[in-house]
Amino acid sequence: LGGNLAHSDPASDPPTVVLACGGSIHVQGPQGARVIPIGDFFMDLYTTALEPGEIITGVELENHSAHQCAYVKLSHPASRYAVVGICVVLNMQGGTCHSAAIAVGGATNHPVRAHGAEQALTGTRLEEAALTAAAAAIQQDLPADMLMDDISYPAPYRRAMTAVYLRRAIQAALA
Repeated sequence: LGGNLAHSDPASDPPTVVLACGGSIHVQGPQGARVIPIGDFFMDLYTTALEPGEIITGVELENHSAHQCAYVKLSHPASRYAVVGICVVLNMQGGTCHSAAIAVGGATNHPVRAHGAEQALTGTRLEEAALTAAAAAIQQDLPADMLMDDISYPAPYRRAMTAVYLRRAIQAALA
C-alpha cells in the first residue's frame, strides 16, 4: 500500500480510497520521522509530499466501521485502471446523511476531495434533489487544469462521468 501511495498513479484505486477515508501517512527520512495528513499528501501527477530520501512507514486511516462506504470506477478496458474512480464514505444517522467524504481519482492528475458534492449531501436524506445537486457539484469540484485528457477519454467526458459514478457509489454504499 505504501509503495502504491508513494507512486501516486492518478488512475490507481488505493489513493482515491485512502483520501476519502482520511487519516495520515507516516514517513521516515534523513531528517527523521514525520506524519503527513492524507489530504496534504497527493500533490500532482505522480507527485506527493514525500521529500527526497523519505519512505512511507505506515498508513493510519480513520475508523469508518459505522459508516457506509463504497468505491466504484469506470475501468479502462485494457488496464482495468480507473478512468474515473469515486469513493464515498457516508455517515448516516437515522436515514439522514450526517457527513460525507467523497474522493475522485482517474479523472484528475491526482486524487481530490469533492467538497461541494460532500456539502450537497450533508444534512439530507439522500433524496433525488440532493443527489442531483451533488452530481452537479462534483463536476464543479474538479478544476479544468487538473482533468486528465486523452483521445479515448477526453476531459469533458471524464468530468461528466464523475456525476454518473458518484450516484453509483452512493447506491453501492447504501446497498
